[in-house]
Amino acid sequence: MILLFPYMRAASLPGPLPEGVRLFCPGLEDRSSGQFSGRTWRPANLPFAPAEARLVLRDLKAYAEELAGRRRTSGGALDPAGEESARRTARRGIARGDEEALRRLGVSAGPAGDPAAEARARAQKVLLLALDLEDQCLETRGLVKKFGAD
Repeated sequence: MILLFPYMRAASLPGPLPEGVRLFCPGLEDRSSGQFSGRTWRPANLPFAPAEARLVLRDLKAYAEELAGRRRTSGGALDPAGEESARRTARRGIARGDEEALRRLGVSAGPAGDPAAEARARAQKVLLLALDLEDQCLETRGLVKKFGAD
């Protein structure tokens, strides 16, 4: 099997997907949805199921937006207290005793777990963010086509 990177959406491709080549799916789509096709491949052992992946992506984006906002208001510098406050924002909605949820979000809730599992979770988070960026680029491209690039 050949996987095509850096694209994860068929709409991003400059042309048709060659026969036998698949796009990589970082686990955001559910196999039962219409977005998951035979031309997409998703590993079976991803740390986050689609519903969890959506929540993780939402939390990562909230964390990034809070950090960006703090940097804008502080003139580019970010103190450690501000970064910790942003981490707390990313953990909102997670019960205090839910160490498993914290661990899966990559927030240390105690002793370190399996390094390989933690590495896979971090890698999936990066790929989820890359997919989100690709979706934003596609949306921007669509708006430019619709309204023109003045």
